[in-house]
Parts: sequence; structure tokens; C-alpha cells
Amino acid sequence: MATREELAQLITTFESDHPVETYRCYDWHVWPLIRVQTHYAALKSAAHPIAPIVSQPTNDTASGIKDLLMRVPLLPRVVRRIWAIGHKRQAVAVDTSKEDRPREQEWERLLAADQEHNDVHTAAGRDVVILTLSGRRQQTESGLYEIYSDPLVEFFHDQGVSTLVWEVDEERWPRCTRSAWVTRLLAKEVEEMPDVPLPDEPDWYRDVALFTTAMLGGRTRSWAEICGQIRCLQQQSLVFERWLKQTGAKMMISVCWYNLTVMAATLAARRLGIVSVDLQHGVQSCGHFAYSGWVKYPAIGYEVVPDIFLTWGKTQSRELVENNPAFERQAATIIGGNLWFNKGRSATISLKGKGWEDLRNKMSGYDKIILIALNDFGEGNDFFVEAIAQGPAEWFWLLRFHPATPLHEKESIMARLQQIKASNYDYEQASSVLLYPLILASSVHVTTHSTTTLEALGFGLPTVTITRTGAAFYKDLIDLGVVIHVETTEEFLSAIRCCEKIPPEMCRTAASDYFALPEVAEAGLKSLLSKAGVSYGGGIESI
Repeated sequence: MATREELAQLITTFESDHPVETYRCYDWHVWPLIRVQTHYAALKSAAHPIAPIVSQPTNDTASGIKDLLMRVPLLPRVVRRIWAIGHKRQAVAVDTSKEDRPREQEWERLLAADQEHNDVHTAAGRDVVILTLSGRRQQTESGLYEIYSDPLVEFFHDQGVSTLVWEVDEERWPRCTRSAWVTRLLAKEVEEMPDVPLPDEPDWYRDVALFTTAMLGGRTRSWAEICGQIRCLQQQSLVFERWLKQTGAKMMISVCWYNLTVMAATLAARRLGIVSVDLQHGVQSCGHFAYSGWVKYPAIGYEVVPDIFLTWGKTQSRELVENNPAFERQAATIIGGNLWFNKGRSATISLKGKGWEDLRNKMSGYDKIILIALNDFGEGNDFFVEAIAQGPAEWFWLLRFHPATPLHEKESIMARLQQIKASNYDYEQASSVLLYPLILASSVHVTTHSTTTLEALGFGLPTVTITRTGAAFYKDLIDLGVVIHVETTEEFLSAIRCCEKIPPEMCRTAASDYFALPEVAEAGLKSLLSKAGVSYGGGIESI
């Protein structure tokens, strides 16, 4: 199975050898979308292999019929949508299980559930729009705290800067600050908008087809599949363009710039001359497909790539420049710190939340607490289950799933855990309570390749990584001796014991350049506001 780094190298090689910066559809350059979506497909194929298939010529009968249905403007809209509906629903995260209920009634019920925290998605007079993902909310005593947007909202509020938060994916409540749930609104407006013609198959697609075949181990992404995603992004961008224009915002900050919907919002911001910013939400090291290996760029830059990368610290800013010749010329980097991490380490927010006391009681009496942060796509999952089965009964294991972990993968892991008939672990509460109390309660942190490695080190906790991806992401930290990489169950259990000898201060020192101090973060955020032409300096009454 190819690692993320091997897939990323394959992408970089193709980008170096082909004029990807000229690939255009509509009014924008489409290579970033093709690159990202193909990488996603490759990761899923690697985690759940499929038998290679013989790719069909692009002019085969099925593709020809599909393209005809998609292009003929006089066909009923519902017929043309049969082919694209899967891509559209995936991109805007529509919950298809609720489609049989009246949409209006369902929407009113959702709004009533957390009425005091609802905001209007087109509210005028806002300085900054923040586009974030609901899956990153963590349970605190006062509600579900969005760990990326909420600290920014609070900081901007103290500076007299008004914000509007757009929240995509599943609606979750009670929230701690106001936001506008936009997934359903976006889907509705895309459905109701005039049809956007599909782009014709370009000459460069044949090279892209060969590239996708190499990435996916034999399966070729058809032009119908690729152009369906291109059109979906185009449609969403037209909606976001209307919304942004109504808000009057001068800057849009997003989490996860390479998400299709976020790309659409970034494209809309570019058309309107609004500064777009990517807020760091995880590791950005060499080997991450979205943050490394960008070699080429068009003269005007990629319209779906943000203008500014707002990083946690010096290390990430330096690596973005080193690993991306194209980004160095297209986008700026500003160190804005990790405000949520700063709150946790300085105890300026209560770290207690729903379920914490029950979990603490469950951990009581064990000699060692081991926190395992699991990522999506299943890499390394067999490894830690064997360790739980073979490890001492006096160790307690906290299994924390990544928010993007697919349900079938969780169920597979839970089934394996039940087979080993152990009781010294927890995955339900460990996945729902705040991360930082888990770190503070743990003896060692284990991960496939999660960014929690950096956060754990910042709190003085060493890490064991159990995948090749983790070894590549954290090579510098492995060299410093605060992260240990293992490849067998025996090495894993031994490494957990060895972590006792790694001083907490050594861990904190190693992480220091990854997290800017609060005063540095404040200066960076004020610089960001100045670049966007947003005035600041006085507080406002309410968030």
C-alpha cells in the first residue's frame, strides 16, 4: 500500500512534467481541485483496495451518453442531475436520510434547537467571514466550542472587528458563539440556480487520465467524474459570491482550504477582491499533499488557493516556503498562533466538559494511561489492537478517533477490540471529551500521524508514531528524541516504557517553534487585519 508521501511524490512528479498551470475551465485554473480530489480517491483506494479495472476510452458509448445527457440544455433538469447528484451531495454534505421530510419543517426545527446562536448567512456590515467545519467542535461546560473559529471570533470581538461564521457539515449544538449553518442553504441555492453547462473535455485530460490511473492503481477517473466536481465547485462559488457581496466583508478566513466547498468560497472571494486566508488546522509538513510539492503556478495565481496562510508558528511558515516554490510566489505566510492551544496551556478556558468525570473514574487505579490519536483511512489500526491485547493489564488505553473517521472503519475497530476481550480501554468518551484533559492525564501519546503530536509535546508529553506517514511527518522530532517511531508490536510496547525517560521540558522545548507565544500571535493577527484593510482597536458589545 502506497503511503501518503509516495502518493504526494507521484503528484509532484506529474506537476513538474506537465503544464498543469494552464489547465482551465470556466474562469479559473482547475489543477488544485483535480490534484486534491485524486489524492483523496487514492487514499480511499489504498485503505480499501479495489481490483484494478481496464480503463475505457474517453469516447466509449457509456461516456458518450452521459456527456450528451449532461450537455443537452433542453432535457429536463432532473434527468441531467441523475448523473451529477452523487458528486453534488458529497460536496455539500446533504443528509440524504432526511430528504423524505419537508425541508422547510426540518430546517425550522434545527434553527429552533439553538435559536440564540443562529446568525444570518448574508448579514451585512461584517468585517470578516470565517468558514469552518462543524466536526471540530469540542464539548465544554458552556457548550460545543469550535476550536478554530471561536477563539478568532473572541479575539476579533476584543479588537472591535465584527465577524460572520459560516459553518458547514452536520449541524451541532448548543454552540458557544453565533454562526450560520450553511450546508443546507448552499445545497438549496445550487439546486435552484440556472444550469451551469459542463465544460467540454480538454486536450490535457488524456495526460490527467494517465495520472489518475497511476494514482489509483488501475482505475481511471473519467472526464465525467472530474468535470462533475469542477462544475459543482463553479456552482457553489457563484452562490458564495452573492453571499460575500451582501456581507460587505473585506476578508474571508477558512479552515481546510483544499475542501471542495472551501475552494468554492475562496474562488468567490478572489472574484470580489476579498482577501482569503487559510487558518492552520493541522500538520503542514513535507509529504502533506495540500501543503507540499506545489511546483507550478499560473501568472495570476491559482484562484482557489488562498492569498495568505495563517500558521501556528515559525516552523510551519518556514516549511510552507521551503516545500512549495509555487506558494512562495503566490501566497504570503503570517504567524497567527494557535489560540485554542494557548487557551488550554494557560488554563484561560475550563478544560472540563461533558463526560470527563466519568472517564476519569474509569481511568482511576491504572499505572499508565496511553492516549492513541487515530486518523482517517485506517493506516496502522491493526497495530495498536495487538498492543492492547499483549500489553499489561495495568495500562489503560484512550482511543480517540479523528472527526473524519468513516463509520465503517470505527465499527471494524470496535469489532476487533471486542474479540480481544479486554476492558482496559475507552473509545466513546475519549473521542468526545476535550483533547487537552486527555493529554494532561496521559503518560504517553501514540498516533498514526495526527497533529496531536505537536499539541502533546507542547504540554510535555512524548509521542510514539506507528505508521510510515507519521515517521515522515515528524522526522525532525524523531531526530530530537521526543518522538519514537516503531514498526512492530514488540517495539511499540518497548517504546511506551522508554517514553518515561523523556523529560517533559525536552518535549516542550522541541515544540516551542511550532506554537507562537500569545504576544506574537496577537501581533500576527493584527498584521493580518491591516493587510485586509480592516480597522481594529475598540471592543464591541456582543459576539
